[in-house]
Amino acid sequence: MAVGPQTVVFALHSVMRLGHAARRAYQDGVVNTALTLPDVDHLSIDTRDRAVQIVVNTVHQGRLPQDPWMALADAAASGGNDAATLCAGARLIEAAREFDQDFADIHKRRGLQVLEQWSSAANRQTALGRIGIELADIALDYVGANPRLFGVEGEGAKLITSVAASLSELLPCPDDPSPAKAAFAAGAVRIFTEAGLRALSNNVDNTIHAAHLREIAKSMLKPLLDAVAAGDQADQPWYDLRDEFLGPVAEAAIAGLAKHQAAIFGSRFAIDKQLGCLTQAVLMAIKDDGIADDLGKAGVLRIYKALLNTVAERPGLFVSGGDTTNVLTRELLTDTAKALRAHTPPFDQALMADLAVTSIDVVRRNAATLIKIDAGEWSGAANKIASFLLQDISEGLSAGLQGNATGLQRMFSNAQTGALLRIVAEEVAATPGMIAGIRSPEVRELVSILTRVIAQQQGTALGAVDWLAVARLAVREVAQNPGRLIKANLPQTERQLLFILLNNVVSAVSSAGQRSDGNVLFGETLIEIIKHTLSAAASHAAKALANESALQDLIAGLATFAGQHQGEIGRREVIALFKHWVTGALDTGQLPSFDAATLLPVLRGD
Repeated sequence: MAVGPQTVVFALHSVMRLGHAARRAYQDGVVNTALTLPDVDHLSIDTRDRAVQIVVNTVHQGRLPQDPWMALADAAASGGNDAATLCAGARLIEAAREFDQDFADIHKRRGLQVLEQWSSAANRQTALGRIGIELADIALDYVGANPRLFGVEGEGAKLITSVAASLSELLPCPDDPSPAKAAFAAGAVRIFTEAGLRALSNNVDNTIHAAHLREIAKSMLKPLLDAVAAGDQADQPWYDLRDEFLGPVAEAAIAGLAKHQAAIFGSRFAIDKQLGCLTQAVLMAIKDDGIADDLGKAGVLRIYKALLNTVAERPGLFVSGGDTTNVLTRELLTDTAKALRAHTPPFDQALMADLAVTSIDVVRRNAATLIKIDAGEWSGAANKIASFLLQDISEGLSAGLQGNATGLQRMFSNAQTGALLRIVAEEVAATPGMIAGIRSPEVRELVSILTRVIAQQQGTALGAVDWLAVARLAVREVAQNPGRLIKANLPQTERQLLFILLNNVVSAVSSAGQRSDGNVLFGETLIEIIKHTLSAAASHAAKALANESALQDLIAGLATFAGQHQGEIGRREVIALFKHWVTGALDTGQLPSFDAATLLPVLRGD
């Protein structure tokens, strides 16, 4: 009896109605029908024992994956004649014949041709049935915890039936069976189905139609299985990849598709190309390039989700399909891993993954202004922009911390460091021309200046949250005033106007006295001072550089005056006086007399 998708679907509903009893009945029925084993005499048992030894030796030689085949060997070695033991023995005999020619010849002479049903043409009848049992088992496991998934028109039932209907395309060719291929394919289908049900249980209110689920299964699994079939079947990393990463990747993909299906399933989106290529590119980068060792499992999945969201919102921006997808995705992943390896703390897996995700996100949101080329070339340009932005920011951070690696860590947690870098990426990406698919010394220098000033800060005038606000102000002023606060090709950071201004403000405040002395230059007040400093200096950059020492004197003088006149001068008055005098101080170097006769009339408007 041929076991096809309809049988699997029927078994699914039977299992859900009758539970373990129905599952066992179905399992016995499929196994017995497929094998139709006769009585087994001692010769067949001897043959099975020899097959066990051959397979065990083959596993030890690294030619077969250990876990599935040793489990079969243990089952067959028990010596029982129940259906499960005979099934395991039949699979071992098939494998032994493939790896040991002498055994194959003896096997034929002993007249056990009846076991041929587990190979050649009979495999067409049993492959769907064997994995159908697994799909039914999975369904039963989820019925109790997620009943809505398997109700009328339930999405869990749709996923199971869609995968079952696609098995003929996902399983190895029945005319050329390979135990390793079959084991890998069976495990991949099960992992995908379990991950899919988890994703659906968390997104049960988002409708996904059965036809789409079938396309998801085919698009995600078939490229991976094709790659396995073309490579070394006994390569253990393939099995590590399948067991460790396929499930989380599949779960992330189906969850993302549940949320964005209206965009992804549009007529312009080729699900069988984009999603499959994206998934395969990520998994191949894990296998061949070892990026999981650098970025960690969570980091790789975060980047994959960011790419998936880009596919949903802007089809074709990062993913073009086919070889292009593999190249672009793997380049982005490997560039992230290289950046992590090239730099010292505070770089870690979480920070680099966060920076990579930020780079992808800002390019997606600002593609219209960043990419001034034909849509057909978007994917290459978007990948370069994201990759270069990631490298420029990471190199700038490393340069800013040179010689003071712990300074930033005293001020910022890793999450706050990530927030700082995200602010830079978001602000520069919103400025046309600041990044455009080329390396940007301006971005590197900007990050270097910010991190260096923060790391060198003495005292507590600005906390971590305050510095994030200052960073956003600084990036915007630099972006809106090209060539003024930061100039290209300066050999030393200390000569950049932005560094001089920020460093002078921080230095002046550190010597301005304590809060108990009436000093108001901290927190939001100091942020306002920095805001007006950068704005004034950007409009008079050359003069500001020549008169930069006047800035320190102005801040110190106003701080002293406020302390001496606490009954009349508060934060609002200090900010007003600073705004009144800062432009002149940076323009001419001239300062007011810091006395009541000079300053108080300004506050009264005299």
